[in-house]
Parts: sequence; structure tokens; C-alpha cells
Amino acid sequence: MKRTLPALLLLAGCDGATVTSTSNMVDSATPVAATDAGQGANFVCADGRTVRAVFLDPETLTLHIGSDTIAMHGATAASGARYIGEGWQWWTKGLQQASLTRLKPGEEIASANGVECKVR
Repeated sequence: MKRTLPALLLLAGCDGATVTSTSNMVDSATPVAATDAGQGANFVCADGRTVRAVFLDPETLTLHIGSDTIAMHGATAASGARYIGEGWQWWTKGLQQASLTRLKPGEEIASANGVECKVR
């Protein structure tokens, strides 16, 4: 069964843009693996790294970075949708781009700039 993203998650990353459809986060050319529980998207980052983001619900997602799987939960963001977990921050900017940043010990919001990632 294919799940859809709730409108809340879509609106969180739109920076005031009008949302015309909440039926699918990515186009049908972006595959969702049979083992993924939710809606996913594949990203390629400026450093060449590939990331698969699987949104389980509006507050949780799983990032697949190489052979690592990182469980993340929603965090406060001034704009976009921000997730943190296991020493990482994933901050979406709309539906097509995000930033991946390693958190320093004790940080809940990254002080360093992250690497930019885009849906491929």
C-alpha cells in the first residue's frame, strides 16, 4: 500500500508557497523500496554522497547514508522541516532540496554549515 504525506509535512517545507497536491512528495520516477514503511526520496549531495530519506510520519524519518541507517525525529525550525538524530541534522527546504549536517557533541541545532542535497 502506498502512503501519502500529510499536508502538514508538505506545508512545513514550502516557505509560504501554495500547495496544490498532497498526494505524492516525489514523482513516480523516484522508486520507493519495498522495505520502506513510508514515502521516500533519493537525494544526491554536493559532496557526491547519496541519501535516501524515508518519511515515516510528519515527525519521524529514516535517513539511509551509504550503509548507515539513521533514525530521526522532528525538531523546531524557523522555516522548512528539520530533523535530528544520532548526531545528524537533516533540514529540508521545500520538496526538492535539503541540507545534511553532522552535529557537534551536545548540539541540537548545527553550528556548522551542512552539505546541500537535491532530489535526483
